[in-house]
Amino acid sequence: MRTTKQLRSTVTRTRLIVAAIDLLAREGYAATTMARVAELADVSAGPRQYYFPTPLVLFEAVVDHIQEFQEAHSGQLETITDVREHLIQRFKSPFKVTGSPSHMAIIELRMACRGDPELRRAILSKIREFEERANARFLSFFEATKLTKNELLAIRGILVAASSGLATSGIEQTDPDAKKLVEDFLPIILADYIEKKSIYTAK
Repeated sequence: MRTTKQLRSTVTRTRLIVAAIDLLAREGYAATTMARVAELADVSAGPRQYYFPTPLVLFEAVVDHIQEFQEAHSGQLETITDVREHLIQRFKSPFKVTGSPSHMAIIELRMACRGDPELRRAILSKIREFEERANARFLSFFEATKLTKNELLAIRGILVAASSGLATSGIEQTDPDAKKLVEDFLPIILADYIEKKSIYTAK
């Protein structure tokens, strides 16, 4: 059982990570300084230095935090036993993730790696591992299908492209009904495609 001190420590560390994610998503990598992160998290310099002595340590923790969150979300879907609903909710996941602060933070860090050799050495392999694990999770949920790996990756590519397009188009402000239409019906169309091609049992 955690002590009050341990819980306070976890909360402080998490607040710093969440503040970094928020800054990366809203203002970009260059604006995500340690001072800004501590200010947004309402954490003084001493604790910030204790938990994250350098920006690289903080950004590594950001990637780990986002990966843990997404894996927990994927795990929640495993409780859905109805085959059709399982497929639909699985395909809706990218729309919930893409465009979120976590997703934008990963994009910012990946882009920053191009111009920052030190950052690239520290976290690019971690980001690639994060992306590979996301693909592996997606494929593992559909091992019972008769679809090939390339077909499943193509489906994932369609979902990512559609969700990314919606996230960057501004359609949520200009035509929210159209956005909802895509988010609701594309997963249904893809679920129908899998059901017609294979006998699928939710894991």
